[in-house]
Amino acid sequence: MSDVPNLDLINSFFVLAAVAAALNDIRQLYADKCVEGFTFSTALLLTVWPLWDLCYYRGLGQRWSLVACLLLVGARSGWLVLAWHYEHPDSGGDHED
Repeated sequence: MSDVPNLDLINSFFVLAAVAAALNDIRQLYADKCVEGFTFSTALLLTVWPLWDLCYYRGLGQRWSLVACLLLVGARSGWLVLAWHYEHPDSGGDHED
């Protein structure tokens, strides 16, 4: 089990790459101000999955992966909120940002 810290660190880099991809998705969505080519069910799955991972990494004692996963949950949740905003403009606010 001496490799667990190394595995945790390696895994956290993969999760951080997912954070970078999610932040890029947010940037693009904000620039486009419209949502195309996705389904909310897929986006929801990609947000709920890291919520489970928070419990999983905590149970394994993988602190680096846990911290990276917190960032991923925030980024994916931010994308969902922004996508909802652009898809449902009558639910609060306008498209002029």
